Amino acid sequence: METTAADLFERHHVAIFRFFRRVTGSPDLAEDLTQDVFVRVVKAVAEYQPRGREPGWLFQIARTILIDHHRRRPEPSAKGFPSKLSSAMIAPTPCIRLVTTERGGVTLIA
Repeated sequence: METTAADLFERHHVAIFRFFRRVTGSPDLAEDLTQDVFVRVVKAVAEYQPRGREPGWLFQIARTILIDHHRRRPEPSAKGFPSKLSSAMIAPTPCIRLVTTERGGVTLIA
């Protein structure tokens, strides 16, 4: 019997959704990522070879989707602080120069 994307969805979509909800903390994002998983499943189900367990294959796709999601999103910044620092913002001050030149190590100066 050939496995279809609809069969895989019916059997495993709740587990995939719960995985994403647990790691993201957002039900809306979990729905979006779950949908992305099953879009990839629809595209790849023809080549699927049931050598292992279905959940293993699906969670490998889910893991890849999660990694891709984290790579695409901008880094969060702390409230009131920019996420990227310009060179002017991190220019050395006299205190920093003293700390970085003394014995080649880091020394805290009060």
